[in-house]
Amino acid sequence: MFMNRALIAALALAFANVEAQELQKNDVNKAMVSPNAPNTVNSPSIREIFSRDMLNFKFKMFNETLNYSNTTGGIANTELKSSGARELKLNWALTSGVRWRPLISLGLKTQDYSLAPSDGITQTTDNYWNMGIGMEHRLGARWSLKGMMEISQYPYLDYSISSGVISKEVIPVALTQFSLLADVLVWQLKYLVLDTQFGFMFNLDKSKANFTAKRGYGTYAELGLAYWFSRSTYLRAGGWSKGMWQEVRNLDFNSETKRVTNGATLTFGKAF
Repeated sequence: MFMNRALIAALALAFANVEAQELQKNDVNKAMVSPNAPNTVNSPSIREIFSRDMLNFKFKMFNETLNYSNTTGGIANTELKSSGARELKLNWALTSGVRWRPLISLGLKTQDYSLAPSDGITQTTDNYWNMGIGMEHRLGARWSLKGMMEISQYPYLDYSISSGVISKEVIPVALTQFSLLADVLVWQLKYLVLDTQFGFMFNLDKSKANFTAKRGYGTYAELGLAYWFSRSTYLRAGGWSKGMWQEVRNLDFNSETKRVTNGATLTFGKAF
């Protein structure tokens, strides 16, 4: 009986020693992982992004074709092309909860058409600005809906006829545009996020002197891959495409226009 009690006491003591060693090992391991130690950094969720202010600088390079068809007034149909155009845009999304957030944007683009002297076309400026405000609503874990109102300058070809002589000039026209875009998270793996954006837009009538750009509509699509350096900083590269259709006119002509733009984009973003 005494031997059995001694054996049980010895086993209990051995078990207690093993437990103490395991607890000590866990304490050591926890001490080795400090808050400043490099951990695996995953990209944030859409919910987390909505809960913080997000500021990004978006740089675009693009080519554009502006086509005038069914032109009246004895003026031939025309197609203008620009390549290597650039745009820098600042986008600021302000936090206001985890469902809604206001949006502010401000941009400047440089776009020069390839005009030969024989074309007889002059371009008054190659700088065009845009600014906008909007609201974004998070609809789920993978997508959100964004509505924007923007005032954006676009280049248009204007004709005038005097004493039988046709003058052609590329002028800037500031359109008021409304857009509705969906942002969709397609794929996410640790540091990498593949997302897409698509939607449609329409613009109001806009007159400048005798020139009028009528109501029109357009489509937009973008696909990008982002690398998150931390849960607050990322770099994103992608491609985008935009189409716009509308009618333009002045006292001397009327024409249907089609504007097709394709390009690449690079975005640096910071959450705070």
